[in-house]
Amino acid sequence: MHPDTLKLKQAIACENDLLKKLEILHNSYQGQTGYLIACGPSLAEFDPGLLREFLRDKTVLALKQTLTLLREAVDFHIQVPANSQRFDYGGLTPIVIDEFSPNDPVSFTQPDVMFPKEPYSLWSAVSLSREFDSYVIADNPIRPCGPGTIYELGFYLALHIGLKNLVILGWDMHSDPLQLQQLREGAVGCTHFYERSAEAYRLLDEESNPSRGYHQMFQRFQGGMPINTAATTPAADILMTALGSGYFYTWLRERGVNLFVTTDSPLVSPRIPRVELWRTDDPAYLEEASSPDRKPDPGMLRFSALKDLFPREQRLLATDSCFGLGWHGPEKSPDGSSSWRWSGPQTVSHIYPRLDRSAALELHIHGWFLVPGTLGLRVDGMNLPVELICNGELLEISAIIPPLLAGEEFEFTRLELVVDRTQAPSALDSNSGDNRKLGFALTRLTTSLVFPGII
Repeated sequence: MHPDTLKLKQAIACENDLLKKLEILHNSYQGQTGYLIACGPSLAEFDPGLLREFLRDKTVLALKQTLTLLREAVDFHIQVPANSQRFDYGGLTPIVIDEFSPNDPVSFTQPDVMFPKEPYSLWSAVSLSREFDSYVIADNPIRPCGPGTIYELGFYLALHIGLKNLVILGWDMHSDPLQLQQLREGAVGCTHFYERSAEAYRLLDEESNPSRGYHQMFQRFQGGMPINTAATTPAADILMTALGSGYFYTWLRERGVNLFVTTDSPLVSPRIPRVELWRTDDPAYLEEASSPDRKPDPGMLRFSALKDLFPREQRLLATDSCFGLGWHGPEKSPDGSSSWRWSGPQTVSHIYPRLDRSAALELHIHGWFLVPGTLGLRVDGMNLPVELICNGELLEISAIIPPLLAGEEFEFTRLELVVDRTQAPSALDSNSGDNRKLGFALTRLTTSLVFPGII
């Protein structure tokens, strides 16, 4: 634990206003090296006593159950409602950080700092949007959907307190071969350093929550303390965080924070330097490891472990819960035979198909306009060379987006559906009473990967 942490905790305790608490923490560990401890199974490879001794005088950001392993060494204890546990801190004095959104299960903590959080939404995740600047804590305390604690709080907290270097331990959940195989089936249970085995955890989850619902939380007990546990992690989340790790690395470097990882996980971008923990207290070692001249193994850039996780075809229906930004809720016809969803007053709406960038993307859109209009399509912020036009009500459009080669073979691609006008139904029918601004009604969108030689 850093010698200043207890004073900071006491100063924070005297404030009730979140922004004032954050002002106290801002740049409070300026220029230092910090250690972010995640709950992945590789953490069990370290001798707990040696690890605590190494970290005892350093700045430590501990996620969730890692507190039980590190104890007095922890400066910041970071929790979120998913996979969180109720802790008896006893004589421990870390600064406790948490986040909460209206859709989350009950939080167990009484934190020193509680961040408001945007509701979980697969399609607005910051790993996909890459709108990292929008969530810098000094400017905006509201936390994004990462997804994941490291992305929502860990990176941003390290930047906020002024760290120069951030070394991450235990960043390897979902990376064992059996789990990578399970991901191809669509979802997987987490494994952590504190579980007896990966298989034991999966069986426990399946027994406790046979429905295996999408991010449904249930409670189990560990050491007599309740824990909120997510039944499974969808493959899309893991794809996001794998690709997002490289995006965050580049963005943090631009902000003056060097990122390192001690685990050679296939789900952590090879852009991020791998380091030996016991040498990271040597500034010269970290400086060499973070050199701009360092080049990762080109063969790793392809995220080969993810290759089979990209579906050849993906369908987005109006009733899907994770949809995008700028849309109204789903609606159904009186007889229930069809469903649709209107784009709202923000005429740019984001959809993120999973895309192997070496393939073309065939796109099929079905829907209609409230009034005659134009539907434009942008890909990663660039307009397609052909504009998609509809002059009637019914709309059925097909387009092929050519291969998008980039630094990594696998990346998410952002599709933006852009309408040129919106209209309130009440402007067309004074008896409707509906003053929403509506543009394009989407019934379904299908994307298919088309590989070179097939087009």
